[in-house]
Amino acid sequence: MPINKINKKNISITLAILFVVALVYTALFVVQPISRVGGQSILTPFGGPIKEVSYECCYGHIVTIDDAVSNQEIELMYYPGISQLYSYYMIFMAGPNTVGNYFPIGLCLESDEECESVSTTDGTILNVGTSLIGS
Repeated sequence: MPINKINKKNISITLAILFVVALVYTALFVVQPISRVGGQSILTPFGGPIKEVSYECCYGHIVTIDDAVSNQEIELMYYPGISQLYSYYMIFMAGPNTVGNYFPIGLCLESDEECESVSTTDGTILNVGTSLIGS
């Protein structure tokens, strides 16, 4: 494999990871404190049952939720260790109800052979709580 191809691939993966880290940092340490003191927040609330969970991303997974807030299905990225998960921790299967908020940009490095394809979702989950079982 030519050296230029390897370097371009590594650079694109590194930039995508840095973008996700910067996005989450901004949401957790800049946007949330502002919203606590009455400032306008860019975080979007969501809630509803999980319709599908897709494990096609390298560093997280896509959760499809039948959102009662927007009355439509939304696809959100869940990053273990970055997205805060509260009781009952049932984000990994279809059925349970959810409530939380998300940042309106989500990136998925698709788990092809080398995690180099990037797709987008409706957002990135920042905080989510789930029910024990679905309704």
